Amino acid sequence: MLSELRRALRRGQNGVIEQKRLAVMVFVWNAVCICWGILSFNKTYQFYHVSISTADFLILLQNSWNFGIMILPFTVFLVMRCKQDSLNVQRLLRYGSRSKMLGIQFMESAIYAIYHALAVVLIESIAAYSLTGVWINWNEIGSLFYSQTGAVADAGFLGVAITVGMLYFLKYMIVFGFLDLLFWNPRYMFTVWILLIVLAGTDRLGNTGFYQIFSVSFGGWNSPRSIFTLILGGIVIIGTEYLAGVVKIRKQDIF
Repeated sequence: MLSELRRALRRGQNGVIEQKRLAVMVFVWNAVCICWGILSFNKTYQFYHVSISTADFLILLQNSWNFGIMILPFTVFLVMRCKQDSLNVQRLLRYGSRSKMLGIQFMESAIYAIYHALAVVLIESIAAYSLTGVWINWNEIGSLFYSQTGAVADAGFLGVAITVGMLYFLKYMIVFGFLDLLFWNPRYMFTVWILLIVLAGTDRLGNTGFYQIFSVSFGGWNSPRSIFTLILGGIVIIGTEYLAGVVKIRKQDIF
């Protein structure tokens, strides 16, 4: 298992190196989009005369526009390019099992998802703190958190950052897992873009949208059980993707 993890890490690193120009472009684009989102939210909430902190921006930037439309599609394209050689005859012969090979693909995707989730949270944190100079102020009556919930919370910034990062990881991984299944059916690769459009469109339905469900809100922060349920639900979806892929690839010719 450890050897496979090391190989997956090495392949992930090699994929980024091979696509280094694109990787830099996506990183810069993400940073620009995050800074733009922070400035936009800051301008909006200045009008309401509330004290906004770095943790508030982590919550606000999870929405379908800032993440689902501005950031995620470009990241998916980068990962698609980095993993374009993830399925070939040599690797299939090496692993000797289609299900094992799919598992390795999911492992590589998890590595990419962790990297991008960390990158997004770090960029958001650094950019927001540069603007506000405050990590978290949810225990103050004049805070944005209080204005949204009518209550204060004794929360730490690190806990908020880790929770938001975990939910970013799940969102990335759900999409990357779907992408891994499409590598076994390249002619349907275009459907990943349809998926992204549908996921962004679901947020028009209200609180049942994909990006709203898999996000931590101000109101939901005081309910650890609901956050745990979200994380468990994301893991179940990813596991279902893998099991569905195992069943499907056993019944098809790929080469």
